Amino acid sequence: MIAPSTTALAAERPNPELKRTLDLVERPRETHDVCQKYLKTTEAARYLHRSVSWLLRCGAIPYVPDRPNLYSIHDLDDWFESHKHIPRS
Repeated sequence: MIAPSTTALAAERPNPELKRTLDLVERPRETHDVCQKYLKTTEAARYLHRSVSWLLRCGAIPYVPDRPNLYSIHDLDDWFESHKHIPRS
């Protein structure tokens, strides 16, 4: 039997932190539908793969002020798309 390669093992084990964040975004909630459209500060930071302190200092992403702040998934996606780097060939 041939031993599986390291990359094959890595592909089988997804990043648990990313999985938890995606579960937060995708899981159905019992509360009002609007809860599915917003993430708390820590969830939004994980969604963007940034730190909470970076997100709080950033100031470029709109949010609903609260404790914790609420970030629209649509706004987070828009910010991400506008800050993508497209390499020249």
